[in-house]
Amino acid sequence: MMEDSLATTLIIFVCVFGALLVGLFASRYWPSTHLDERSKDVVKLGIGIVVTMTVLILSLMVSSVKGSFDTTDRDLRQFATSIIVLDRSISHYGSDAQPARLALRQYTVSAIHDLWPTGADPNIRIEGARSGKLLDQVETDLRALKPTDDAHRSYLSEVLAQYDAVIQARWIFIDDSSGSVLRPFFFVVVAWLMVIFATIGLYSPRNATVVLVMALSILSLSGATYLMSEMETPFSGVIVISSYPLRNALAQQMR
Repeated sequence: MMEDSLATTLIIFVCVFGALLVGLFASRYWPSTHLDERSKDVVKLGIGIVVTMTVLILSLMVSSVKGSFDTTDRDLRQFATSIIVLDRSISHYGSDAQPARLALRQYTVSAIHDLWPTGADPNIRIEGARSGKLLDQVETDLRALKPTDDAHRSYLSEVLAQYDAVIQARWIFIDDSSGSVLRPFFFVVVAWLMVIFATIGLYSPRNATVVLVMALSILSLSGATYLMSEMETPFSGVIVISSYPLRNALAQQMR
């Protein structure tokens, strides 16, 4: 949820900004021989390595989360397209297949409600058990059909093939919609940021300008983690996948 993402962002900001303040405070008592230019040059080399690794890991994390978000969006569109095609195939069979078409319509309504509910659990990635039973009912109704001629047998074979395509698209959607960022990486990056800003504070002058600029820098980094947290829950929060594909599929079924 958005509240969880904001809480995580605030915790990261407090931890990293606290590390900066610790560095600024410790510089008052640090031995002067450890703060001379020679020491500073060596420390820059070491921190430069940490900064490079942090930037690299952050870039990979952002790319991974964005890729997962885009993949889920693409899978949803493919899933919705498969539902539209199945509905059209069922309608071609005739009035005998109307119960299956009605069950498919009820499934689409239920899936939309489960994926984009009000106040939902942010871990919801796909429709619940009731929706799954509705989709099973579609197959039951289809297999109960008794074609009376070659044309209807051909239609039924096509419909069952389209149903299998919907099931396949659904499970691809489920598999690809899981989170992509490993939490240990997340915690390690935060620890590295604390080390970086604590070192910056150690070698920085203690004035309001330094504190303000560093606070803004930390806020920017915290904002990046907020965006990643939001994209990890593609069906809730501020950044969500559009429900238009499934709603469009439902509109097509109403015709």
